Amino acid sequence: MHYLSLKMWWPLSLVALNAVVILATKQQRTKSVTTLIDAQWEATPVVLEVAEFLADENPDYLWSFVDSVSHLEPPLVETSPDKARYERVLAAVSGVLTSTQLSVLKLALSLHIYSPKVEMYAQMARERGVLCPVAVDLAGRLTCDLTELKSLLTQVPPPRCLSQTPTNQPRAGVKLYELDHHYPGSENASTVAVLYGELGTPELALFHELLKIHAAAGTVDYVLRHHVKVLAGILCGDHSYRLFKVLAGILCGDHSYRLFKVLAWDIVWGSFLQTLQDLAVDCETIVACVQERPQRKVRLSGYGVELQIKSTEYKAQDDTQVKGEESSDSSDQDDDEQEVQGFNFNRLGSLYPDLKEDLEVFRQHLLDSSSDMAPLKVWQVQELSLQAAERIMSAPREEALKLMTTIAQNFPLQAKSLVRTPVSEALKKEVKLNQDMFSSSLNLQPTDTALFINGMFFDLDVVDMISLLDVVRQELRVLEGLYKIGISESRMSSILALDFSGGSSSNQEYAIDIRDSAVMWVNDIEHDKQYRRWSDSLMELLRPTFPGMLRSIRRNLYHLVIIADPAKLEARPLLKLAESFYVHTAPLRLGLVFAVNPDETVSGLEDPGVAMLNAFNYASEQKDAYSGLAFITDVYAAVKEDRDITVEDVRTQLKSKYPQGNVEEILGEDSEYNTGRKLAKDFLERSGFRRHPQVSCIWGFECEGYIQLVGVRATSSCGCEGYIQLWCLAPQVLLNGVPLSDKSLTSDEFEEAVLTEIMSQTPTFQKAVYKGEFSDSDDSLDFIMNQANVMPRSDTLAPSMQLSLGRGGGYKFSLSLSTKRARQLIQLVPLLSRLNDRVLNQDNQHYLDMSGALPTDTKTDNFPSLSTRDKTAMLVGHMRYFSTRRQHGDNGHPVILTHWIVGDMDSSEGRHLLHHALEQMLSSGSVRVGLLVNPLHNSGSRLLNQLVLAALETLPPNQARHYISTILASDTLSQAIGSGEKDPQDVIVQGVDLSNLTLVWQQFKSDFTTLNTHQTYSRTVLNLSPGARAVVTNGRVLGPLDAGERFTTDDFSLLERFNMNNYGDKLLALLKKQGDDDDVVTSDILMQTVALLVSRTQSRSRFEIPFKGEEYSVVNLPPRNPSEPILDLVAVVDPVSRGAQKVGPILSVLQEVLNCNIRLFLNCVEKHSDMPLKRSATMQLTPSLVSSPSFYRFVVEPELQFVGEGHHSPGPVARFTNMPESTLFTQNMHVPENWLVESVRSLYDLDNIRLEDVDSGVHSKPSGRLGTGQVPQRSNSSARLLLLVLLKLTRCVASLAVDDVACSILPLRRPPADLVQETRPAGSSVRVESRDPTGRRDGTGGMADHRGNHVEASATLQSSSSSSMFLSEFELEYLLLEGHCFEASMGNPPRGLQITLGTELEPVKVDTIVMANLGYFQLKANPGAWTLRLRQGRSAEIFDIVSQEGTDTPTNSSDIKVLVSSFKSHVLKLKVSKKPDKMHMDLLSEDDSAAAAGLWGSITSFPYHVWEQRALERLLQPIMAVCSKCSHAHYMHSRQQTTKKTLHYVSCVPSTFGGSSKEEDDKEQKINIFSVASGHLYERFLRIMMLSVLKHTNTPVKFWFLKNYLSPTLKVMLHWRKHCLVSGRHGNCSGRLTVGMITARYSDQIDCWHDYCSDYLPHMAQEYGFEYELVQYKWPRWLHQQREKQRIIWGYKILFLDVLFPLDVKKIIFVDADQVVRADMKELVDLDLGGAPYGYTPFCESRTEMEGFRFWKTGYWRNHLQGRRYHISALYVVDLRRFRRIAAGDRLRGQYQALSQDPNSLSNLDQDLPNNMIHQVAIKSLPQEWLWCETWCDNDSKRLAKTIDLCNNPLTKEAKLTAAMRIVEEWKDYDAELKRIQKKMDDSQAEDIGEVHQHTHTIEQKHGHVMSSNPITRFPPHRRELFC
Repeated sequence: MHYLSLKMWWPLSLVALNAVVILATKQQRTKSVTTLIDAQWEATPVVLEVAEFLADENPDYLWSFVDSVSHLEPPLVETSPDKARYERVLAAVSGVLTSTQLSVLKLALSLHIYSPKVEMYAQMARERGVLCPVAVDLAGRLTCDLTELKSLLTQVPPPRCLSQTPTNQPRAGVKLYELDHHYPGSENASTVAVLYGELGTPELALFHELLKIHAAAGTVDYVLRHHVKVLAGILCGDHSYRLFKVLAGILCGDHSYRLFKVLAWDIVWGSFLQTLQDLAVDCETIVACVQERPQRKVRLSGYGVELQIKSTEYKAQDDTQVKGEESSDSSDQDDDEQEVQGFNFNRLGSLYPDLKEDLEVFRQHLLDSSSDMAPLKVWQVQELSLQAAERIMSAPREEALKLMTTIAQNFPLQAKSLVRTPVSEALKKEVKLNQDMFSSSLNLQPTDTALFINGMFFDLDVVDMISLLDVVRQELRVLEGLYKIGISESRMSSILALDFSGGSSSNQEYAIDIRDSAVMWVNDIEHDKQYRRWSDSLMELLRPTFPGMLRSIRRNLYHLVIIADPAKLEARPLLKLAESFYVHTAPLRLGLVFAVNPDETVSGLEDPGVAMLNAFNYASEQKDAYSGLAFITDVYAAVKEDRDITVEDVRTQLKSKYPQGNVEEILGEDSEYNTGRKLAKDFLERSGFRRHPQVSCIWGFECEGYIQLVGVRATSSCGCEGYIQLWCLAPQVLLNGVPLSDKSLTSDEFEEAVLTEIMSQTPTFQKAVYKGEFSDSDDSLDFIMNQANVMPRSDTLAPSMQLSLGRGGGYKFSLSLSTKRARQLIQLVPLLSRLNDRVLNQDNQHYLDMSGALPTDTKTDNFPSLSTRDKTAMLVGHMRYFSTRRQHGDNGHPVILTHWIVGDMDSSEGRHLLHHALEQMLSSGSVRVGLLVNPLHNSGSRLLNQLVLAALETLPPNQARHYISTILASDTLSQAIGSGEKDPQDVIVQGVDLSNLTLVWQQFKSDFTTLNTHQTYSRTVLNLSPGARAVVTNGRVLGPLDAGERFTTDDFSLLERFNMNNYGDKLLALLKKQGDDDDVVTSDILMQTVALLVSRTQSRSRFEIPFKGEEYSVVNLPPRNPSEPILDLVAVVDPVSRGAQKVGPILSVLQEVLNCNIRLFLNCVEKHSDMPLKRSATMQLTPSLVSSPSFYRFVVEPELQFVGEGHHSPGPVARFTNMPESTLFTQNMHVPENWLVESVRSLYDLDNIRLEDVDSGVHSKPSGRLGTGQVPQRSNSSARLLLLVLLKLTRCVASLAVDDVACSILPLRRPPADLVQETRPAGSSVRVESRDPTGRRDGTGGMADHRGNHVEASATLQSSSSSSMFLSEFELEYLLLEGHCFEASMGNPPRGLQITLGTELEPVKVDTIVMANLGYFQLKANPGAWTLRLRQGRSAEIFDIVSQEGTDTPTNSSDIKVLVSSFKSHVLKLKVSKKPDKMHMDLLSEDDSAAAAGLWGSITSFPYHVWEQRALERLLQPIMAVCSKCSHAHYMHSRQQTTKKTLHYVSCVPSTFGGSSKEEDDKEQKINIFSVASGHLYERFLRIMMLSVLKHTNTPVKFWFLKNYLSPTLKVMLHWRKHCLVSGRHGNCSGRLTVGMITARYSDQIDCWHDYCSDYLPHMAQEYGFEYELVQYKWPRWLHQQREKQRIIWGYKILFLDVLFPLDVKKIIFVDADQVVRADMKELVDLDLGGAPYGYTPFCESRTEMEGFRFWKTGYWRNHLQGRRYHISALYVVDLRRFRRIAAGDRLRGQYQALSQDPNSLSNLDQDLPNNMIHQVAIKSLPQEWLWCETWCDNDSKRLAKTIDLCNNPLTKEAKLTAAMRIVEEWKDYDAELKRIQKKMDDSQAEDIGEVHQHTHTIEQKHGHVMSSNPITRFPPHRRELFC
């Protein structure tokens, strides 16, 4: 019976237990941590991002897309919701993109890759002053009216001849950039029309159609720039235009839309407009109804978030209770948490609704069990990596990636289950074998992570998702192109593996063969005795040396050949430095080629160059070659002036040096020393040098038939002939045959250029020695000259231009030319070179897109309408070729090289070009030649062109070549046929049957289809003007050739050699290796293949991935569709490593997006001695337990997501669910290197996250997210403040008040939290956010309710604590712009040089300082067009920027322009030089008073205040004029009274670093305090430290804080620089200019403007009267990175002191946040540091019980310090001027770079580093009382302490907060005082909000209506028709 009772009650007990669990589950929400990053700018429309994607793929796609979208009905902008608009956009591109490209597009849209570019164009539009939805900038004139545009276009002059229109000339009024989108074929038009507008709007469609017509006609260069209009307002006459213009440009800067929104929606649309109408304001009202920009920020992805487990050894948490806030998106969070440990409970609940409660119990059980994080024994961690691999391999293949990601990213929770997984021996063996292969061939070690995309290696620690996607897109283009042209899958992988980097790299250096008897060698390193002590082994090349050090090896490895006329001035520095190289035994073999007058009849008694040659030969014969060189330099030394050497100078020196010699015999006509002149001439002729025309080498004409190339001198108009003087081509310098650039052949740069070239060539030798290709038995010079980059020498002039020796040793052309033609020839003399730059120079080369397929409709009538790619495909399909074969086709033997000769056969230049190509083809055998006719005139004779085309069509290839070559060889015959005097049958060529030729020729004469096709292709695809010539070789376009430029047979030979070296030989070897395959490779296929492969950017090598096995440790994921192009992805990764945390999500997304084959090699560690993935250095192991690693999330989505009824989802976030609640975490962001992100919303402490202290979760709520029924509200501080002014004016206008009170400005003690909000349906709730003008969140949350159509807010913004939500939101504050700057002359970095970045409207927005390390600098920017300058002041006074790389400066622009258009890194290279009169000035001079102000003071001297004052008066003038019945006297009185205040307030406009005005510094010196804090507790300490400083000094204090790690609740908004107090004790102000001016001028009761927020510093600054500044610096990527947050902070304390602060800060004092000051810090400022750059306090030694912890008394530190004290870094003072003068910062960074490579070095980075450098950078020991610490100092010394530091005590490990209250008696009082300030601030803010809403309610009651949510309905019916 008892048994039955138990059996019966058991189910009931289970049910009861179930109910309890369910009830507990419902009451307890799962806690999570959520993080997101938003960009600063508003979301960009999808259609614009798609347009930019298409422009990158193919410009034709862009314009086709523009046409398609413009013709959509209804217009795209009217499509709703978001998802429907998105699908319409994708449908518009589906016709031009493949399925894979479409998937990549979706990923690009998810990453918002092109959002910065769209925002850049929008910034350009704002800078240009575009205010209307669509505008056109026509040659500098801006118009928004279509009718006006039509009128203006009629005034545009007709297009000039295209051949006369230079494409690179600047066009009036418009700045164009490389990134601009030009309508196809319009680039050469002289008038530019830039269209600003949003694609998809009907307005843009109308403008586009009009401009397209004119662009096609060639009248305008049509450029499209995106512009998303955010203004819905009224432009009313001139007054209103000025109003909007000034408001946009001054008050709002880059974010004017918010201001316009306020004006339009809350004033203009309301009663104010009606009032203006009632008052009969005389203006024309133009209503613009436009689509507003989406009111949400761009949500970013492609970054990682880490929750790092913190050590709790020393408790450092604040005990202040944080009030949470209600989350508006908690439902979204719950949705994402439905999947737990692989179970999708949403799906299970829908499948089994009757088991819903049981499923919830199971879900809670999984959550509870999986969040337990038990510690592991040391022996348990040994095989965790292998156990993870075993778990992954045992999972289903499709789940392997997801499982690896789960294990790696949640490893602390997964580890306890992994330890029970047995590992098979087969897996261990295979992993070990594969690792051996990886180590030997790829240099990959266990735990290393590598990702290979088609064999290209990527380091995931460095590369970001956006860069990876760029590579993927490039590879896809090639893969799909190869697939289209018929390359089989079997060949594709091997073809892709070919390395054609030499063919596409602009850094390839081509050399000349210097094995020539013309070179006179000065020394021989292998045989001369001064080098006998050097080793002659080439293995010395592999010995490590210091960077920049030359190896002394007794081999002739580096041959320096100088080609010059020694008598010329420009040769002097080269030969003098050559002698210096010899004297200092540099490992250089010196050779000389004296390019003097080759005429043997000219003696040394007549020509100084010949005299120098003879003297050199004489001196060399008397002693040695060096004596000859020394004689030349002696001549130079004897000539003091800067002039050429004369014969008399040589005679004098000969008599002095060699009195025994007979000068007349040495220099005379019959001198036996007159040798080498003809050899030099022949060497130059064979080598040739291409130099730009310079006036210095042309001097005029002589009518007897010669042209002397020395200057410019006009003579009579008689006929002249060409003459080339050899020394005009000199000087030239070759290093191992490689020509040095002309710019480097100066005294300042020559030595550096030589050393740089040596360093660049050394790795080639090292690699060859290492591989055994270069041994000691090889001749060095032969080895060098046999390299592939050495080009053959040939004749300087073509055989058709014969030369005869003329008078004066010149070369006389047999060609008779007119004077005008001779002038042209003179300018083209440098082009007569056989080392042709046009062939060898790879910069800005252009390749045709040959990846298209032949269109199905091959009718040539449709040719003009085809896309560029299809036009090329059609031409490839129809082109006929000359060749040496008897039949058309390949006959199984494809030709590697295909030339298309573009030209007009009716011109002699065109005929010669084709003739030379055919001559070279005959001698080659591996070339075929096609003709593309580009006639000069559409009318006239085309007979010769038609004859060549007919011959190609009818004759066999070899006969066609023979026949046409015969005609082209004779100009007379060619002209006769072209004029019709002779017929084709008149040309008899043996073996050529002309029976069919005449018939076909007659057909061509009447049918111009082929000719027109060629002409159209030349114009539209090749962008050639009529008659222009070009050579297209395998898709590479060489041209257009200049008029008179000759491209001869030798050039074609060079072109063949160049191409065969780069890719031809490799392709032939591959085809031979593969043998016969199923598919046939034709010449056309090879041509298209080369065009595809060589045109791609090839900066990475490709690797084969060797392995021993893939059965037990390799995950193979096959492609979805094997019949389509397949991308090969290989990952080598340890499954429990940092790399696995990142590579897992990336591979998962790529697998979903691409048709790819993935191989995942598990590169496991055999035995772990420590916990994997443990990053924190503070996590110490106990003898038997192991601490846990970090959690990680990588944020990326394959496609944009939509929610609800098709609205955009909030966007991707990093969400950590199911986390252990008792563990303490710190959050780290892993973002791309050039992203500067900051936390802008977080109520909780991100440095100390403990979930058990949070009610529901750590959640990052997005700003600007659009969800179902919820729209975030936004406002703008400056807009709200201006609204207060305009609301009062509205009252004035509405009531027609005449009293002064009604027309005065509304007085407020502090601006409201939020005044203006969009109205929403009743009952909906939104979150109120206040912002500054840049859109920055203030870190405060609140709720606002909409009742009816009236917006109300509660009187307090304190959040409800019922569901305390942790808010953690980040923002991409800046994109980093990095660079390197050097002096052009010496190559030294200009330390202290200041560089600014700004716009035309705001010249200085950010600035920076150049450091000595690598000349590095960094600037903070956002998308847009920026102008880079040297800072006005000392930098601009001393230096000029002479060259730049990486900029986007338009042609002939005086400004240096930088376009920030991408999330990717942007690196600049600048060279500066001192002005001639400033050569001896020092930028960091201490005795120059200007240095104090420098660039930082210059901004305060800029006359902004005058311009701004007038602008503001113009702004308010039209509005004040409306209020005509207001007291005029009052208005004038207000104007007079406020002028002084306005000017005062503006005069304290801050520099970028917020420096104060010079006048203030003159009155009294500030105390500058620098400190760093991270986490709420240390920020609490920081405030107390600040208060203690202020309590003990009467001197003005300015605090400097590192912004990077401050919490949002403490830091002020950086853009506003709010550290001001107008009426405070010190009377200074550094607020933002425009807001400050309005505040001070129009509100006497406002002390200083602060945006409502919980930011504490502004209020504390106002309360105590101090200044503060936030400084920020991104850790340079080249400086060794620290991974632990605390060590990063330590680095910032010491490594960047010279660049963190402006130059006018003389001394800075660092004070730790946890210190309390008891003395006047002015004493420390005035302390003499005795010449040391900084002073530190030594560690106390009075507390004896701590002796065992004083590490500096033993071991390394005892030996290193040599009796000096070890100093603590908690307090130090820095003399910044001395610090910079001795380059202390650069020295510290250099030492850090060396020591930090060792993880065991620099344990306490911030104090170990300066103590380690104490011998190089001296430390002044401060008196001991300046820092007292209980840990190290005894109690007796406390009474003398000037500061007390709360050092950690390793004995007691007492919590910081407890120690502070116990040790520092006054600490509690300070803390209480600051809490009172906090309470006062909260009460004041609540009062202000109530006051504002009461005022708003009063205004609405007075007007008798409530503002409608629809602005259009606010207009009377008769006005509504004005809307579109």
